[in-house]
Amino acid sequence: MRVEKNPVEFNLQPSKAIVLAQLGLALTVSISLLGLAIIWWVRLLALAIILGTTALWVHRWRAQKPELLRSLDAERWILGDTRLILQPRQFVVRKLVILYFKTSHGATLVRALPEDAMADGQHRLLRKLLLAS
Repeated sequence: MRVEKNPVEFNLQPSKAIVLAQLGLALTVSISLLGLAIIWWVRLLALAIILGTTALWVHRWRAQKPELLRSLDAERWILGDTRLILQPRQFVVRKLVILYFKTSHGATLVRALPEDAMADGQHRLLRKLLLAS
């Protein structure tokens, strides 16, 4: 008798941890920039670039929609409507999973999934699934 594995589904949500890390980076760079002995207009230009980048990050985060990640087997995955091949290297720790995929066109797709990107049980299951393969 052969046992078929059912596809496993993961509901991905926009991560607050990632956007907070980006905001922290922007704040750190801004504070560091204020301490530098440079011409005022260069400092102002750099702060404007940092502010614009931060606004872009927040806009992209707010525009993200929930996604469905499905594992068909150990290597074949689907994200939304895109078929993906899981690459052999993955980064898996308790609070973060980084997945490396190849699309059917050969492009690399990387997804960083902190624990707040999905339910606790799903994050734990994803870690176990990746560590087992």
